[in-house]
Amino acid sequence: IDCWARQAGAETSQEASLAAAHRAESWLAALLRASAIYEDVNSTAENVANDPVAATREILNSQQKASITTNDLMGSLPALLAASMVSADVVSFNSAISSFSRVRNSLEAAKGAERCFEAMKEQHIEPTSITFGAIVLAWGNTCSSEGAVKATIYLDEYEKMGRAGRLDPHVIVYNNTLNAWARSGRKDSLNKMRMLLDRMERSGNLNDDEDSSLVSSDIVSYHTFLKACTDQARNNPSESFAYFLSAMDKLTGEDPTINCESSTFLSVLLCIGQCVESSKERCDERYLDMLKVIFDRCCKHGLVSQAFVGTLRSILPEGSRKEQILADVLGISIADASAGGDIYILPEWRRKLQGKDRGGRGRTHGSATRSGAKHSRDLRASSRQHIRR
Repeated sequence: IDCWARQAGAETSQEASLAAAHRAESWLAALLRASAIYEDVNSTAENVANDPVAATREILNSQQKASITTNDLMGSLPALLAASMVSADVVSFNSAISSFSRVRNSLEAAKGAERCFEAMKEQHIEPTSITFGAIVLAWGNTCSSEGAVKATIYLDEYEKMGRAGRLDPHVIVYNNTLNAWARSGRKDSLNKMRMLLDRMERSGNLNDDEDSSLVSSDIVSYHTFLKACTDQARNNPSESFAYFLSAMDKLTGEDPTINCESSTFLSVLLCIGQCVESSKERCDERYLDMLKVIFDRCCKHGLVSQAFVGTLRSILPEGSRKEQILADVLGISIADASAGGDIYILPEWRRKLQGKDRGGRGRTHGSATRSGAKHSRDLRASSRQHIRR
């Protein structure tokens, strides 16, 4: 089942991905049929009076042979599994639901995940956080209003089980619900996401108080919200900017419980640039002060990269004063800001960067540009592969 689930995620076309998910479901159905066969055989008292195991195997083997004569693999599989006393467990159901959650933009896939979920409850197998995370993701991948509503319904069921102590809560279920609203296309999606984030900020209450969630938010939660703000800015920039400002402190590392990353600051700048596009608004002192605050926080965390500086330059007001404004924001001289090539990034600004971003000018292997460096690495990699062959 897991192999077919992985295949569903690897397929590029929706049709092939959905076919792989149905194959995973057929294997789950074979396991469920095996359990039914085993129960039917054991319920026959005369066959199990003396030697239950031997009698069970004899009857199951006869069923298996009858199925094999038809040259039908899936037809003989339930008897084979029953003879081996193999039955479905929570991993079986999770893998089957996960296979459907990897199909994009398919209502049929979401309904397939729901079928597996209902079959799981019929077998009296308790779902886990992985189960709810997968089915919420399956509905979120439909990119529809119905998918977001369904994801919220499953989240409510998840919280009831969590407050009853029937599972260990995990943030992935909440993040997948946020993602479902982000991709729903609804005008009120940002408001729905903001309400859920507010509940997550009041987390830790395991009683019946519905104003708080079971777990607190993480950086992925706010990344999802930030991406939704950026996407919504194309249609309603002022509203998206207001929602972004409500989460700016969390995204820029002012909350010690949220670990910000270099990519977070890049996404923040891109969102600001999408929300504030006119040159007049970008010349506003409040706008420039906000950019200074974001840069200072990025410096404080040691995450300033060449990509960050380049993105910051791109959202400054156009005109002859652009380099002077950049210098003011960065706190450097105009000569350093207007010099050709990349701006030198001080070691204390980039102390926590990893890998290629640690370079003061962002250059590696002696190449003049990042694309040149990538081309150089690709040539060496292909050369090593040729030598090994």
